[in-house]
Amino acid sequence: MPIQNDLLGQLRREWRRLGRSTASCLALCQLKERHPDAGFGDLHDLCDVVDALDMKSRLSVIERAEILRILLEDAHDPLICRTLLQTLIPGIVSVCRQLKFGEGIISEPSEVLATALSFTNELLVKWAGESRQYSAPDYFVGPKGTNAPLDQ
Repeated sequence: MPIQNDLLGQLRREWRRLGRSTASCLALCQLKERHPDAGFGDLHDLCDVVDALDMKSRLSVIERAEILRILLEDAHDPLICRTLLQTLIPGIVSVCRQLKFGEGIISEPSEVLATALSFTNELLVKWAGESRQYSAPDYFVGPKGTNAPLDQ
């Protein structure tokens, strides 16, 4: 089912602009200063952070979970919050697809995606500043690197 309103295209264009901006580079520099032991190493901007959080990146699941935890703690910054949302978009689209974009319930499929993105953003804003141990799906990342799989 095609999405008539190209919301994803708009988000991609916006992210290309925001994620490589001077403000993005500055935000990452501040993250590096506050969290020198995190996996931000050779990253230059927040687009690089999103790329590093991809499952195909060189970072381990635990390193990615730690970065997600740090981003959530610093999500009072709208640019950091947008970075988190950007990392979640593929999963949100996947869930919407599984729900067939509300087929038979909602007349405009793009409304399902827009609502899901909006609710996710609201949740990120609400959780901003918190250290949520289950903010990453597969691992608990506790203080100072204490890690344990969720099923233990």
